[in-house]
Amino acid sequence: MRYGQPQNSLLNTQNGKFPMLYRLILRPILFLFDAEWVHDMTIALCGWLQKSPGALRVLSWYFHPVYAPVEVMGITLPNRVMLAAGFDKAGKIANIMQALGLGSGVVGSVPLRAQPGNPKPRLKRVPRRDDLLNHMGCNSPGAFAVRDNLEEARRGGSIPVGISLTCNTDTLHGQEATNLLESLRILYLLGDFFEVNISCRNTPAHRYLQNPLVIEKVLRALVEREKELAHRHGVQHKPILLKLAPDLSDEQLLDCVEAAVRADIDGVVLGNTSKNPHSVDAVGALSGHSLFDRMLEMVRLVHTTYPTLTIIACGGIDSPERAELALAAGAALVQIFTALVYKGPGIIRRIAHRLAHYR
Repeated sequence: MRYGQPQNSLLNTQNGKFPMLYRLILRPILFLFDAEWVHDMTIALCGWLQKSPGALRVLSWYFHPVYAPVEVMGITLPNRVMLAAGFDKAGKIANIMQALGLGSGVVGSVPLRAQPGNPKPRLKRVPRRDDLLNHMGCNSPGAFAVRDNLEEARRGGSIPVGISLTCNTDTLHGQEATNLLESLRILYLLGDFFEVNISCRNTPAHRYLQNPLVIEKVLRALVEREKELAHRHGVQHKPILLKLAPDLSDEQLLDCVEAAVRADIDGVVLGNTSKNPHSVDAVGALSGHSLFDRMLEMVRLVHTTYPTLTIIACGGIDSPERAELALAAGAALVQIFTALVYKGPGIIRRIAHRLAHYR
């Protein structure tokens, strides 16, 4: 796939025409339909396009990805912009991520067994704040199906792909490590790194898991299993990161990170979806613009306390300026998701271009 400077196209993502086209024409049309249906159709379209080498070349020419390689945790990425977990839940579009200009993407979150999630409707746009409110319930086809999808989607090569591991909603207390270890075994050869998601707002059991003692126990088991799998398959170490939610207090956050550091993990993802402050019963999890300030506080606090720990910023990053602030606070990489809904795919290049010369 080709990276470089933008072509002289009337609708090029860099000259400002495409963002205007998306904001004035495409987005209003898409917002007429149910949010989850639009997302599912987007995944289906991307899955269809990535089967065609010609389509991938056209997309790469059109979006003209920024090539500004950076090495993080021993992995070389084309640029610092990642797709956050939750967009490609089933691992179906790993190959098209590169054509759109992403430096990496995270698949999942993936539990061991398939689970349907919560009843629909379960995804809502909040346009006045550029947020999304979801009550998905961690729906997933499960580890085996995701493995099969990734084998197909990554055929022919792709950018580095991470896999977000999570527990099934019915996992019994004390069985979390067993659940995650089996998923790691199944998916190990298809991921370049792994996130451990124990902070999903829509999965009540995850709130119990954000306990430092539980975190250390679970992560130690995963770190040891990763070493065994790397040795067995003759591959280099694959980093493991912990994903934490913005709803933790500063003290709770540092306690959890300290437990993760004791377990010898490679980094943290700060943060995740947050409780909905605009609902009396706090149903659903919020993502998007509103989470940026708290995410930035988390990054600064953890970087100040653990300056050598790799941090990936996730939450409210919807502009080049916000992405740059996240790096200035101590993040090595940034993840986006909701920004794609409100700004369109052109936001990927805009952020990557701004971060290209950041050191």
